[in-house]
Amino acid sequence: MGDSKILTKVTKNGVFVVNQKGARIEKLILDSQLLLTKITRSDGKVGSSHPCVPIFGPETLTSFGLNQHGDARNQLWKILPKENSGIVLSYEVQDEGYPRGLSTTQRFTIADGVFELITECVNNGEESLPVNFGEHFYWDALDEGWDKLTINGLPMADEVKKTGVIKLKTRNIIDFHHKNKKPIVLEQQGLDWAVLWFEKDNEIVSLKSWVCIEPVEGNPKEDFFGSEKSMIFPGQSRETEVKISLLKS
Repeated sequence: MGDSKILTKVTKNGVFVVNQKGARIEKLILDSQLLLTKITRSDGKVGSSHPCVPIFGPETLTSFGLNQHGDARNQLWKILPKENSGIVLSYEVQDEGYPRGLSTTQRFTIADGVFELITECVNNGEESLPVNFGEHFYWDALDEGWDKLTINGLPMADEVKKTGVIKLKTRNIIDFHHKNKKPIVLEQQGLDWAVLWFEKDNEIVSLKSWVCIEPVEGNPKEDFFGSEKSMIFPGQSRETEVKISLLKS
């Protein structure tokens, strides 16, 4: 499929880096603060923020035998013409066992200190397709770890340890309570849940330099994927949006 390109967008008060392979966000910096990052796990595997489509997983209804998070995160996406000086990538889902017809487009932009990711899933096929889209964000927690992490004022360390699922608001405040880091604002449309995760075998505080906070359409621990609400009908589409910024003091 050819070599993947590393795409970078730089503005006055922010920068992000996207890998064409997997539409992976390898870095997001706002006002000199690192937010999203590329990490190396304790088992040597490299991780970076990526789309989970058509399935988040694990799901409790039919899953067509799909791998957790889907295969799009490991495939080469097509680079489309830029819109508003951003980056646009698209991918035709071809996971084995899943009906053909689902096209996913991601639009990455940054302006005035706000990073925006818009994801559109379009059904170009002939049958209804279940989709539970999520974005698997790897957040930097390098200075002091994530033990003091709060979301909307509530402590989240226990949720991280048990791979918890929480309900998101339209506007959410993520705070690691680090002396050198500002709280983060995460705004979302269509991604009402978040999965919190960290390596189960990594209990060494000094290695807790990252944490996953993953906005997703439907609760993957319930019967969303395959439900009527998850379906995109032929000729129809569904769009989600994430905006990330720093809380203004």
